[in-house]
Amino acid sequence: RSALSSSSAASDVYKRQVLEIELAAFVSALTKFTFLESIEQMKQKNIDCIKILIEIAKSDGNYLSGSWKQVLKCISQLERLHLIGSGVKEDEFDEIPKSNFNSKRGERQIIEAYNSHAVFSQIPQVSIEFIYRNSKHLNNYAILDFVKCLCDVSKDELHAPTPRIFSLQKLVEVAHENMNRIRVIWGRIWSLLASHFSVAGCHQQQKVAIFAIDSLRQLAMKFLEKDELSNFHFQKEFLRPFEVVSKTESKEIKEFVIHSISNMVLARAQNIKSGWKSVFQVFTTCAGDSHPLIARLAFDMTEKIVHDFFSLIADSFFVDCVNCLAAFGKRGGDSTTLIQEEISIKAIYALGFCAEQLAKGRVVGSPTSKKSNEYSLEKDHHFTSESLDLSLWWPILTALSRIVTHPNIEIRNKALEVLFQVLMNYGSMFSSDLWKLIFRGILKPIFSDVSHPETAQIKEGEDNQWIITTCLKALHRLVQLYNNFFLQLSFLMDEVLKLLVCCVIQPNETLASWGISCFAELLLESSNRFTEDQWSLICSTIVDIINLTSIRDVSFLEITKQAKDKRKSKNIAPTLVAPAAASTKTETKPTTPRISTSINEEESDPVMQKLRVQNLLLTKIIKSVLVEKNRCLSRNNVNVILNAILDLYKFTVDRCNDSYIRKNIPKETLNLLMEQEKQACTVYFSLLFQLYADNEDRQQIAEENIVRVSGSVLGDFVKVVDERERMAPEDRIVHNHRVVPVVFILEGFSNFRDNQFEKHLRSFYPLFSSLLMTDSAEVRGCLKKLFLRIGQKFLPNM
Repeated sequence: RSALSSSSAASDVYKRQVLEIELAAFVSALTKFTFLESIEQMKQKNIDCIKILIEIAKSDGNYLSGSWKQVLKCISQLERLHLIGSGVKEDEFDEIPKSNFNSKRGERQIIEAYNSHAVFSQIPQVSIEFIYRNSKHLNNYAILDFVKCLCDVSKDELHAPTPRIFSLQKLVEVAHENMNRIRVIWGRIWSLLASHFSVAGCHQQQKVAIFAIDSLRQLAMKFLEKDELSNFHFQKEFLRPFEVVSKTESKEIKEFVIHSISNMVLARAQNIKSGWKSVFQVFTTCAGDSHPLIARLAFDMTEKIVHDFFSLIADSFFVDCVNCLAAFGKRGGDSTTLIQEEISIKAIYALGFCAEQLAKGRVVGSPTSKKSNEYSLEKDHHFTSESLDLSLWWPILTALSRIVTHPNIEIRNKALEVLFQVLMNYGSMFSSDLWKLIFRGILKPIFSDVSHPETAQIKEGEDNQWIITTCLKALHRLVQLYNNFFLQLSFLMDEVLKLLVCCVIQPNETLASWGISCFAELLLESSNRFTEDQWSLICSTIVDIINLTSIRDVSFLEITKQAKDKRKSKNIAPTLVAPAAASTKTETKPTTPRISTSINEEESDPVMQKLRVQNLLLTKIIKSVLVEKNRCLSRNNVNVILNAILDLYKFTVDRCNDSYIRKNIPKETLNLLMEQEKQACTVYFSLLFQLYADNEDRQQIAEENIVRVSGSVLGDFVKVVDERERMAPEDRIVHNHRVVPVVFILEGFSNFRDNQFEKHLRSFYPLFSSLLMTDSAEVRGCLKKLFLRIGQKFLPNM
């Protein structure tokens, strides 16, 4: 007893002289004499050592430093003996059943029973509890040592063969007692606690993990009762362990984390400041979980936050909310379940809601919120390419753009709809610079597979489903958007036209034909607003399409022969039903082109595909738009179009006249060639005749071409008429196909003004007379009208 008394006095000397090493050695020796860490029968001197150790912890805690670990370890074992002495079985406080002991198990139980009785009778429970309650009186340095050592002891307990949670419970009590310390010290305390709770929350034993998470929840609820000071972000640090634990693989743990976060939000939403970032981070992590229930629980709470607490997150956490919704929108894949699809679609709608709130000025820091809470599309541009505006709009638009590539049809179509709806509704608030960034960074990437044809060509059969269900709609909506905001987006015409050209020249006929239709729609809707430079750009684009889809003679026979052989071996007859002509009215939902599914388009003839594109170009754009809008074209642009059509016409005439080519190309290709020749000729003269009926300046453009080209067309037809008796069957087919252009030219002559008719009658009369020998009733009918007009002019009394 004298020795023990001397030991107590020695500790007092050590602390007064600040002899840390000596004090640590003394505490170490004292803990060994407690027998708490060994299986030996305690004597009174051992119990006295325990009492002295407790007294030192009570009175000299500020000086123990790293020795706290040994003290707290002994206290943990002391608590264990107290429980045994109180009659509680080990299995009632152990988290998992105790593993099998060795052969001395019985002896150990006897010793522990004796020790527990001795301890329970001499050391009251309140002495143990006082050490932890008294932690609030430790100085700022000692409390850090105390918490660190308690975390270490708890870590050892959790990783023991039979995990215990005594020290983990005490950590919660210590945190609660010291929560009112100055924020700097409390921040350091919590950094130690957070790290430990993160590990405990991911414990392999579910009961341990749930206890740690529940303890975190209780502390968080207590901490969130206080308002967070400005420029402090401690809430975020406080809730960070939830972020770590949410990444665990356990479904049950994740579910418990979501419920814990949800309860905190519902109970303390008004007090949450920087903690919103952790809340959204947890839900973002859960959005990628493979279990639908986890994603459903997380999204339901996210959706409630968006609709019920939007004003609380609009200050600094709008982008975090958007990123969280984006994660839900992108979840799932090809095998998306109905629950996953529902979550994604709701997330897409929520993104649209966020865009609406941003445009209406309900996001703190946005330009509209600074000006007025009242929203009007007639106001000046509120949003520019400045970093603040980009930081708010970019996450929303990027998220929707990326979801457009989702494997699920319903999800990507809904994302496409909401994306363009947002741009249509609020695009008038965007500056030109912002629009340029949106087009290049948001809209153009949707067409990444087609916008670089030199590196990525989509052939028939390759992701055709995505083209039909999404790409075509996206292209149509892009043109609608451009037409709707033409005055703001006119500077983007070059890039829009390049994208359309990339679609048109793709080997995929569906995409190519739809590109032509969208091109026509753009011209029909905005042609009255084009400047001369823009018309020049359009005309040069048309010429580019013709050049890019032209076929050299070297590859003409080679390609068609290969395609013919493939079709013979597979009995394929490729066809394409072109999409309906673009409407002049803007529709809410674009119609999908009608695709023939009765054939295998994978082996489509490239020559035929290019011929179809050129035919569509002639009929849908040049004939339906440019011929009708020719007064909008300058003299130079008219000549560009006329030369392009004439070159195309001459090319097809030469191919059709070549007997070797006619014999060696498939019948379908020959039919397309003849159709292209007919369309090129009629479109060419349709434009010329309209010009010739206009003012004198435009008549000069047309007159020379009419005389030269029509004379050539009629002359070639007359030569064949003279040789029709010796004509081969395939030549006769080509000849009969040229009746339509001849009739069109003759009808054009019949509609000339009197002075124009008289001017050219002398040069064309011999050709008219020679055409009387044709077998075509249509040609002879036109000649009849011409000769009646001649008779009325020169034989008025007839």
